[in-house]
Amino acid sequence: MSQRYKILLLIPLFIIANLGLAKPAQAFDISVGTRLGYELSVINKRWSDDALYLNGDQYKVVWSRIPSGSNFTLGLFADLRLIDWFSLSPALNFSLNRQTKVNLYDDEKEMNRPMRLGTHTLDVELLAKIHVAHWYLGMGLGLNMNSAPTLTSNSARKKVSYTPENLEKRGFIGFNVVLDTGFYLPFAGKRHNIFLGWRTTLTVNSPNEFRNESFSLTTPVSTSLTAGYVYRFI
Repeated sequence: MSQRYKILLLIPLFIIANLGLAKPAQAFDISVGTRLGYELSVINKRWSDDALYLNGDQYKVVWSRIPSGSNFTLGLFADLRLIDWFSLSPALNFSLNRQTKVNLYDDEKEMNRPMRLGTHTLDVELLAKIHVAHWYLGMGLGLNMNSAPTLTSNSARKKVSYTPENLEKRGFIGFNVVLDTGFYLPFAGKRHNIFLGWRTTLTVNSPNEFRNESFSLTTPVSTSLTAGYVYRFI
């Protein structure tokens, strides 16, 4: 990890430390919540060219204009309200089986093979949230961790997984800029809240020294609509 990214990670920790000194811990209003929903994401490759080798044959990878897909997402988060209208919110978000369709084309055999590229993603982030009545707006930074990719045949009859030759499957870690907004709608008193949220991430790719030998995926943009539950310890 480069020195620049280490500095970026230290910034929110510095803010927490200083705000924590400014207000007694017993005065904090703490909330915990969970969210579940549906996500749209753009998927990008990270290998050197548009060719893959499978079983000794070379295939050209033909992408759609916008290589995107949809998937389920779920998350856990907490709000540490330092004052009535401002909170810091650490969060974990899981994106399950982000994938996109591609076609592998063999020029010699004039054969087209529809395939799916996929990855699982974990985001670890810290947001600063502004609260106005039941509405909130949050912005922050986070780590974006993608699992090693899967390459499977896009056939209803049988799913077959493939590993490209001369490329090593690798996970990928990048940095996210996160925008999150939505509503906490109280019911049965102020402790219990229905959560409705819209979350968008932009991933800033970190350098990859092994790009020419690795087979990995990134998700530069994602957006999701979620619903959930929030409990306030007040």
